[in-house]
This record gives sequence, structure tokens and C-alpha cells, in this order.
Amino acid sequence: MKKLLLFIIAALLFATSANAQWGLIDLGAAAVNKAKEKKAEKRQAALSDLHLPTTPDKKAKPITFKWGNTTIGTYNPTTFEIAFNLKYEDGSMKGQQIVYKIDPATGDVKSNNGTPKGYMRDGGEIESPNLGKLQAKREGGKTIVYRNGKEIGQVNTAKAWCEGNDNIGSFDQDVSNLLVAYLYFGCLVAESQLIEWKAEPIIPQPSKELKEVTFKVEGDVFGTWNPETLQLTTTLTYKEGANAGKKIIMILDPQTGKIANNAGAVLGSINNNGTIISIDGDKYTLKDGKVYDGNAIVGIIGKDHTVTSYDAQVGEMDGYVSPLLAAYVYFGVLISKENIATYKAEQEARIKAEAERRAQEEAARKKAEEERLKAELANLIPVQKGSSTVGYVAKSGNVYNRDKKIIGQLPSGGCGTIKDSGGWRIGDISCDTEITNSSGKKWRVHGRTIYVLSNGTYGEWETIGSVDSYGRVNLGSSQVGECNCGYDKWAVALIICGFFF
Repeated sequence: MKKLLLFIIAALLFATSANAQWGLIDLGAAAVNKAKEKKAEKRQAALSDLHLPTTPDKKAKPITFKWGNTTIGTYNPTTFEIAFNLKYEDGSMKGQQIVYKIDPATGDVKSNNGTPKGYMRDGGEIESPNLGKLQAKREGGKTIVYRNGKEIGQVNTAKAWCEGNDNIGSFDQDVSNLLVAYLYFGCLVAESQLIEWKAEPIIPQPSKELKEVTFKVEGDVFGTWNPETLQLTTTLTYKEGANAGKKIIMILDPQTGKIANNAGAVLGSINNNGTIISIDGDKYTLKDGKVYDGNAIVGIIGKDHTVTSYDAQVGEMDGYVSPLLAAYVYFGVLISKENIATYKAEQEARIKAEAERRAQEEAARKKAEEERLKAELANLIPVQKGSSTVGYVAKSGNVYNRDKKIIGQLPSGGCGTIKDSGGWRIGDISCDTEITNSSGKKWRVHGRTIYVLSNGTYGEWETIGSVDSYGRVNLGSSQVGECNCGYDKWAVALIICGFFF
């Protein structure tokens, strides 16, 4: 016995010692994990502060980045190189991979063929190859990217997104959010994509990548927009003067937003705040794709490239342009205030005509319903319980009380939902044999025999009566009611099951 007690004590001591050792190990692991978490938090904060990547990470492996969900390149934190999964198509570098190299001292970026590709500066200033000057700013925990003072998107340390596209692209690991802003909004996002994703309207800048766009008005071609030269060559010609016979060309100044023709006459302007000055000096404003004249919405620049005014389609384009430019072309040049007044009057006339049509249809429907109910009231089928008429039922399924007021409805056609006067379900009649109330109690009409399910919704079917072809209902051998309504289950529902009466 003594040996057994010593063994138990030894075992307990060993267990206590072992548990203590494991406890120390657990505490040590917790401390290590906490230190790692703090280090990760510190690194994350540093990456979020719009600083250039200046210290090479010699242990790091290239980090892949994606366009949407497709991998399109890698970033190497050791060499500060952005390598695209693309090759040069011509020149001395033809066939070689396109790589951008970041100078960590200055933030300047050059491609491996020596071409400058803009820069990044501590604090968020960006010069980009695609969209020109950008500014990334930390605001309320968010990093917002601006162009011309307008927000065009947001980034974090792994992802870029904007209104209309919540996943422009992402890195597989965290990097500086300044790099994310430069890569996606500076190198990969095009002007046409900003427009397509419904970014704020902006004055178009020269672009070699965009395609020419044809403007049509009421089905006829008005002109063709060249996104590289920022010129709209119209189908119109000068009738007189030094340019007689030449095409009228409208030319946009991308810095001022002013528009002039190739004879030197100023034709109006557009502004990044959405203001449009027409060829006649009238002022419009574009906001969220809507064209305003004062507080009145007079037009819409649609995502489907259509232009409407008071529901009338007045024009269309065969590609994307800045909605600001589209608004100017149509409402600043092609559509006069008189045209707009006509479109408004036509819309009002259409609305009035539609309202009158609906009113006439509703009046006709009400009249037809009144006539139907009048005919229905003249042909009601009495519901008798015992020797008294307790109400009526119509062939439509409408159930009436003794005062011939509708109190509910049986299913038209003999099977379906039973409803009260408010249209709420209070039971069902199946298309085979069963009747069920809202509490789940069931009856069955099979042949001419009436059954009830014992014990509410469970148990066995018990025979309780019968119904004949004239709707006479018996309980046992005694007639308890009659409803010659054409459906056995209607008669049973009204007389035996307690619906309505």
C-alpha cells in the first residue's frame, strides 16, 4: 500500500512538473507570437504611410500582382523592379520582358529600355505614364487617389478599387500603398476605364491607347473624336470665308477646357467641376451622368453610350468618351434650349396620354368588375346549415354572408388556397382529396365519404359522414347542410370544416 501511495505521489509530482514545463513553453510561444504581431502591425503601419520603398528586403521573394483575378506581373522588393508579363514588340528590346525600375533614393521610375515612367514621392505625389499627375492622400484611415482634385479610386497595401469596380487588382502580399497607387492608377488604369467605371467626369487628356469615337445625332453622324489630338472633326463644312469648303473641326485645350474651331473661334468650355458653357454661352452642369440646367435635369449621358433628353434619345456614341465631353457636344452644341423645351413638352404629353390611357383602362376594369359582381349576385348558391341559410357562394369561389357581403374566397377551380376577406390564407383544398385549416387539422373527401384525421394532424383517418352529388352533407346518417356548388370539397369546407360559417 505504501509503495502504491509513493507511486501515486511520484506520478502527481511528475505531472505537475510536466504541466509547469508545458506552461512555460506556452507562455514563451505566446510572447513570441505577440512580438510577431507587433512587428507585423508596425510593418503594416509603415506600408500605409505613403512612403517610398527604400530598404531592400534581401530575403523577400518576388510578389505577384493581378489585374482583376489574372496574374500580370511581379514586384521584387530586393531590386525594386516591377516586371510585367509583357514583351517589347519592336525596337532594340524587341522580345524582352518589360520591366520598370524604381530608384529608391528619388522615386523616379524608368523602364529597362531607358524610357522615363514618371515618379513617386513620399507623401503621395505621383507622376504616372497613363493618367498624368495623381495625388494619394491618407484620410480617415483610407488612402484615396485623386486626379485633377477629383477622387478616382482607393488603395490599401494590397488592393486597388474604385466606384464601379471593387477589384481593379491586387498584390499577393502587402507592399507600400504608394506603390499600389502608382502601379494601378498610374500604369494600368486607362482614361476609358475610369469613364467606364463611372469615375468623376474629367477634361480628356491626349491618349494614344483610346479609339476614335463617332458621335451621332438622331441617327446621323455628326463627327469623329480623335482622343490623341483632342479634335472632333464634324461632317459640317464652312460655307464662306477663308475656310469655305473645309470641314469644321472642334479642338479641345486639355489644360483650360476651352473648345475652339479650326478658324479660331471659341465655342465654349468644360470644367472638371462639371460646368459646361455652350456655344451660345448657356451654362449646364454634369453630375452623376445627369445634365442640369439650373436645378432641372434636362439630359442623361448613359452608360450604354446613349444621350437622352426628357426620355427622347437624341444621340449615341460608338465608344467611351468622358461624359463631360459628351455632355458638351450634345447639350453645348447640338441641342438648343428650344429643342429641350420641345422634348420636355413631348414627354409631358406622353405622360398625360399614358395617365389618361391607364385611367380609361381602370374605369373599364371597374365597370366590368361591377357588371360581373352584379351578375354573380344574381346567381349566388345558398349555403345551408341545418335548416337555415347561413350565406352564399359564387361559382368564382367568392363566399358571401347572409347580407351578401364578401367574407372570403374558396379556390377557383375547386382546389388551392382558402382566403379570408383580407386575402390571407386560412386553409387549403388539395387537388386530390384533402382539406386543411390553418391549424393543420385535416379532412378528406374520397368518393362520397368524408373522413377526419384523428388527433389533429396525426393518427388514423376516421369516417364521419358523406356528401352526395347535390352537395347534401351528412354526419353519420343525419343531413347537416347543403351547398349545390359543383364541388364536393367546397360543400364540406363550408358545412363541416367551419370555414366562414
